[in-house]
Amino acid sequence: MDAVKALKLSIIIQWSFIFISTALAFYEEAFLPEQLRLFIQSEMEKEITTAETIQFSISVIVLLIMFYISIAVYQLREWSRKPYIYLAVVGVLFYFVVGPQILTPASAIFDYISTVAVGVSIGLLYYSQASQYFGKTSKKE
Repeated sequence: MDAVKALKLSIIIQWSFIFISTALAFYEEAFLPEQLRLFIQSEMEKEITTAETIQFSISVIVLLIMFYISIAVYQLREWSRKPYIYLAVVGVLFYFVVGPQILTPASAIFDYISTVAVGVSIGLLYYSQASQYFGKTSKKE
């Protein structure tokens, strides 16, 4: 498989598995242990603070921008490599801001695979033949 096909496949896997993980998380919530379901219920009943509203809004905006840039990477747009990398790093930093997450085993598997797909995409963007589509990659001497 050539590098461009691998890059496109990793983008498809990334987003497909994000959607699958989210769907499984909602479906499997009913099968969680009682204590976790009670915790989720108590969190849902709390009033949303302004900080949480801002955090959620920023998260949705970053997710939509990442989706748009992923499409640009898939289409081999020259400008898309750096924003993709930056937003991937921002996405990792959000894990520290969001707080605790409850994932079911199946949901976590798909979430981890989508994260690995992002890493594969980054590697392919810089260290494969696909990098030629995204500007200069040779070192200046």
